[in-house]
Amino acid sequence: MKLDRRDFLFLGGGAVGGAAMGRISLKGIGLLNEALASEPLSDPGEEKFASSICRSCSGGCGLRVRTVGGKVVKVDGNPLYPVNRGGVCPRAQALPQWLYHPDRILSPQRRDKAADKWQTASWDNSLHTLAGAMQKIPAADRKNRLVVVSGRGPGVAQRLLSRLLTAYGTDTVYTLPTGLESAHQALGFMAGSAKDGGATRMAYNLENSRCVLNFGCDLLEGWGTPSHTHWLFGRWRDSSRSGRRTTLIHFGPRFSVTAARADEWVSLKTGAWAAAALGLAYVLISEDLYNKEFVENCTSGFEDWTDSGGQRHIGFKTLVREEYRLSRVAELTGIPSETLVRVAREFVNSPGGVAIGPQQSPSQPGSLSDALAVHSLNALAGNVGARGGVALLPDNGWRLPEDPEQIKTSGSLEEILRAVAQRPDVLILDEASWLLDMMNSEQRESLSRIPLVVTSASMADSTTAVANLVLPDCTPLESWSEGQAPESYPFELLSVSEPVLEPRGESRPWGETLLALARSLDPAVAARLPWKDFSEALKAAAVPLATRQDGYVFGSEVDEQWERLLERSGWWNPDWKSGDEFWKGIRDKGGWWNPLSWPAEPQRTFPTPSGRFEFYPQRLAALSPDKASAGRERDRSVLPRHVELALVGDAREFPLLLDPYEPLSFYGSGARAIPYLQQICSPYGAGRGWLSWVEISGEDARRLGIRNDDTIWVESAKGKIRRRAIVIDGAMPGVVGGPLGGPPTTGLWATVEPPLADILAPNTDPVLGIRSSAVTRVKLYKA
Repeated sequence: MKLDRRDFLFLGGGAVGGAAMGRISLKGIGLLNEALASEPLSDPGEEKFASSICRSCSGGCGLRVRTVGGKVVKVDGNPLYPVNRGGVCPRAQALPQWLYHPDRILSPQRRDKAADKWQTASWDNSLHTLAGAMQKIPAADRKNRLVVVSGRGPGVAQRLLSRLLTAYGTDTVYTLPTGLESAHQALGFMAGSAKDGGATRMAYNLENSRCVLNFGCDLLEGWGTPSHTHWLFGRWRDSSRSGRRTTLIHFGPRFSVTAARADEWVSLKTGAWAAAALGLAYVLISEDLYNKEFVENCTSGFEDWTDSGGQRHIGFKTLVREEYRLSRVAELTGIPSETLVRVAREFVNSPGGVAIGPQQSPSQPGSLSDALAVHSLNALAGNVGARGGVALLPDNGWRLPEDPEQIKTSGSLEEILRAVAQRPDVLILDEASWLLDMMNSEQRESLSRIPLVVTSASMADSTTAVANLVLPDCTPLESWSEGQAPESYPFELLSVSEPVLEPRGESRPWGETLLALARSLDPAVAARLPWKDFSEALKAAAVPLATRQDGYVFGSEVDEQWERLLERSGWWNPDWKSGDEFWKGIRDKGGWWNPLSWPAEPQRTFPTPSGRFEFYPQRLAALSPDKASAGRERDRSVLPRHVELALVGDAREFPLLLDPYEPLSFYGSGARAIPYLQQICSPYGAGRGWLSWVEISGEDARRLGIRNDDTIWVESAKGKIRRRAIVIDGAMPGVVGGPLGGPPTTGLWATVEPPLADILAPNTDPVLGIRSSAVTRVKLYKA
């Protein structure tokens, strides 16, 4: 161990001072004793560093992994990786505990249904069991009797899955929602979706935003790519880099971490997102503050208009002026009129102002009407497709040679639950433990009646509790990993990394499992997946990128700034001369990206029926459930509008509103079984086991006679569950925060408690069919 004179004096003084004060620093004394030891410590092994990619959430951050003697001891962020720039969230830092967790499943397992016991099986027998069950399904029924639910992000592994299912004879793979579905489709209706020949990925250019209006997104708790958002938040606070701080204004009913850290928390009534956005729009229109050049030249439906059949329609401007005056909006939202005026002025006076939301979490994606209202603010500011704004970008992700027509991908939770409820013959759950959080106890119980439930879980989790066959995946550190630009990220990006160490036991990467399953199914299926292993498939997807005349292999920020300058001047100097050089470069540096993929000039034409950004979305008008109506009522159903929450239960009996949310530590991949994440996510996690909770305001707690740490009943019209109370002074009265998910249901730290879903009354958007674990009326009382 190396210890210089300054460190020696510091540790020595700290130890003596600690002893004198009765609070000895054990760490300090341990380091001091180690430094003074007469014999050197035994060498634990060679120290090495390797790059990898995190797969703990959809962000896919770059990692720098330290190993000593062939064991992983520390995970940090890769400073060359553009998404996270050296930062990582707690989930990435917990990867060593995932890797060495005692509940790791290290070989295939089959459940003996009669004895309800697990038995170790070989890979050959396990794949034969799955392939045999799939082959027994008649070809005509394969679309309905095989259901695959995946929580894995897009990439080569998903491309392999699509190829396998297409060759097998089914047409859908169900993917777990990201939370951006409503906002994405709303922008597609207004600015042109893939159906109109437009781009397919929604992104925010938040690095260049100077005023962010956040409508309920948990930006600092798990929204989008957590590490990238945290990095952005640091830059927003550093005025020395850009000459001006970015202002973050958070609208929401719950006193979240984002609300606490924002420059301003604007509390509003639950479900009043659209009303708040349209109140801000009223100020911009009334005070003539909106971007006239963009609105007049690049939009339609703002002013009253007449269609080709001579039918007169009201425009967005008329609707807002007539129905969203400040006095009415203040009543709908609880936001003072003067606050709306001040925020609206700040929004348009800040270059690069952007409105994001509403909500955008997998369980709370927000409604279409709310998302339309939020995007209308971006149009009024003229920042759709502009620097610091929001845009729809091409989805230039991984492509395999001769990729077939892509299989239908459904990210609708409603469709997933409907498909599972039909009791298919085979249900495959790949990184899909989150799905069980969205099911109530009755829905979970119904899974036991599916003949074969297969999971790829790498450790005991909620999916292993319902499965009867486990094909254990590896952790990201034990396999080839690949990633691409995550949802909401503004630039093209493709990344790849080699395994940091060999897989433990007989666990196998999911890509290898898919290739082996194809070979077990049928020669015709195997022919569509001809690669001998996953790394060969990765190389096949990467090499064609070498022919693109743009982008760079990852490098330092200084290198990238120089390359951007050259490219903008008309020069482009590639880091490779052949496909093999390109493959080697991205293996060594971690990937390729194109920092100039965001539009250089503000977007002025759009792939919509009108060729403009549409305040009155014409394609939505054809889909609206109110299309039988006519006149102004018809127009109101298409234009952005406020829609009252449909709540279950009597407000007198259930006077509080439960607003569910998702802590970062709870979401997916069995993360809640990791001790480190248990300890940081719950106020009751350290030393007392896991106890789920609800958050109530100090005012409500005093009125109900509830104190902090009390065990209480949370009751809705659907049932009741027990939780611990966390009393938060300053939280909004009438609102109860409740985390979805909860303790691990299997393994060493299993805790049995009813899920929050048992008392929730979810709703489904009438146009999009997107399900939300909606706000629910409840009452609280001591247990």
